[in-house]
Amino acid sequence: MTVHAQPTSIQPSRPRADSATLPTTASSPTPRIWTRHREKLAVPAVIGLGLWLWHLLVQWQDYPVFILPGPLVVARKFLTVWADGTLVRHATVTLTEIGLGLLLG
Repeated sequence: MTVHAQPTSIQPSRPRADSATLPTTASSPTPRIWTRHREKLAVPAVIGLGLWLWHLLVQWQDYPVFILPGPLVVARKFLTVWADGTLVRHATVTLTEIGLGLLLG
């Protein structure tokens, strides 16, 4: 005697409504660019928020520059040492020391 399995009714799968594919309407608070490019915009948004919070913390607590410099002070110093070649020179020495340490160590 052969046993046959009862056929099960399989419902056709409906495409899932993903927020990235839904068009926005006038009543929708989320702009279309954010829903479509969420992953690409998240990183710059988080970095920008972090820089803004850093700036607010420095302004609010009035830290001395040698304790916690603000982001604008750091950016100016970075551009200065990049332009005069100090950054490249020190980075070359540091990377050479790391390479020698790995080879000899």
